Amino acid sequence: MSDCTQFIHEARYQIEALLKAGHRQSGIATVLNRDKSTISREVGRNRGLRGYRPKQAQRLALAPARPRPITEVLLKALGPHAELVHTLTYDNGKEFAYHQTVAEALDAQGCFAHSCHSWERGLNENTNGLIRQYQPKGSDFHSLPHTQVRSIMDKLNNRSRKCLGFKTPNQLFSGINPPVALTS
Repeated sequence: MSDCTQFIHEARYQIEALLKAGHRQSGIATVLNRDKSTISREVGRNRGLRGYRPKQAQRLALAPARPRPITEVLLKALGPHAELVHTLTYDNGKEFAYHQTVAEALDAQGCFAHSCHSWERGLNENTNGLIRQYQPKGSDFHSLPHTQVRSIMDKLNNRSRKCLGFKTPNQLFSGINPPVALTS
C-alpha cells in the first residue's frame, strides 16, 4: 500500500476514469496501490447524482478548517450569555485553534476531549443523535435553507428532556416553570 495518506489531484481523476470504465473499487485499489477501504471511503464521500466527483473531492480536500469564523460564531452566540457559560469542551479539530480567545472572552474554562473518547462529550454526542432524526449523518448544513435549520433547532429546544427534569431547554434557559400535572 502507498505511504501517502491523501489523494493527489491526478489520482482522483484516475478513480473517475476507472469507475467509468466499469472497474470495481477493489480493482481500482490494486491499480492505485491503495487499500480497498480507502477507495470506498473516497468514492462514498464524493459521490453525487452523476457519480464520483473528482473536482469536488479535490476542492473539499484542500479546503482548510477555518478557525476564525468558528471563533466569531461562538462569541456571537455565547457572548450575550457569558455569565451562564462556565466550561467549554472542544474536540480536537483545527477549527478550534483560537479556543483561548473564546475562553478568555467568556471568562470560561476550556478543555479538550481525548481523541476517540466521544463519551467525554456526552451531551454533544446525544444532541448529534437527536439531529440525525431530522438530517442523516454527513448532511451539509450549509446547503439547507436557514428556515429548515431553524426548524430543527426549535424542535430540539422545545423538546422535554429527562435529564432536565422533563423541562425543555428553552424553559430552563428562560426560567419558565411549566405547569405540573397533578395525579389524584
